[in-house]
Amino acid sequence: MRIKAIIFDCDGVILESTDIKTDAFRALYEKDHPGRIPEILDFHRRHMGISRHVKFRHICTKILGEAYTARRAAGLAAEFSRLVFDRVLECPVVPGTREFLRGQKGRRRLFVASGTPDKELELILRRRRLFGFFERAWGSPAKKPDVIRRVLREGPFRKTEVAFVGDAESDWRAARETGVCFVRRAGSPAEWTLPPCRWQIDDLRGLPGVLRSIERA
Repeated sequence: MRIKAIIFDCDGVILESTDIKTDAFRALYEKDHPGRIPEILDFHRRHMGISRHVKFRHICTKILGEAYTARRAAGLAAEFSRLVFDRVLECPVVPGTREFLRGQKGRRRLFVASGTPDKELELILRRRRLFGFFERAWGSPAKKPDVIRRVLREGPFRKTEVAFVGDAESDWRAARETGVCFVRRAGSPAEWTLPPCRWQIDDLRGLPGVLRSIERA
């Protein structure tokens, strides 16, 4: 069966921005809660790939015991974006990304599903001159399993015709929940506690070979 569509996570898969987001979570809380930083970063690392707003709520209510008001949410979101945006615009692209994307024109349909807020994601991809490679890019509040189901439905594609390329355990769970093939970018710094995946790449230079193996299998 040929892979006809690929859905990519962004941080750690397209852009080398994983550590930028980790640094931002540290900076948000280290002044007022220095003793809770290890717990906060552990939670962040174990839930990479999901919306920052979900993390803010959990950190405030479950780790810090603080109220999570609309004002608090807006303040955290604004400060987080301030901390990461310019750095994400300047960080390296994952090796092999542009070459792979250019080579897919007319061959496969490409999409993005990210935990980054939707408008911020689009602006980053446009500023990095990557947006035009993708048919559609979804950020939060859209959830990755819902994005995968939408791609399958609107393609329309069989589950065996779609691959999801991610680096976080939440990406693996989204692919497993929806029944599509998962390719892990193992070269990302994202924490991984699950068994090794059948299909893994160090970066996108290895993706063509893995796709050929999937299609033969």
